[in-house]
Amino acid sequence: MNKSIRIVAAYMIILCTFLILFGKAGDGKIKIFRIGIAIFITGSFLAGFSNSLFMLIFARIIQALGDSMTMSVNFGIIVEIFSLKERAKVIGFVSSIASLGTLCILD
Repeated sequence: MNKSIRIVAAYMIILCTFLILFGKAGDGKIKIFRIGIAIFITGSFLAGFSNSLFMLIFARIIQALGDSMTMSVNFGIIVEIFSLKERAKVIGFVSSIASLGTLCILD
């Protein structure tokens, strides 16, 4: 298996696994979101300083854990914060940014 595929696969497996778990536990949305951001930043820092494939995959797993926390509650936070009139615009913006990130991966 190609090394880059392992990195992406590890990220996606962890993200999809924990997305459902944190979505179910989303009662404290803001708290879960903040912890997720902190974990994602820690994973990003580790990925930036990784010096081996194993370390990079480990850092990406940490990033995916944090990302699953933020992704699972972000629409719930949007619904709580924005009025009915603004929601569609904000959800469209957030979805567009996520899609652009996916396009960068595929390039």
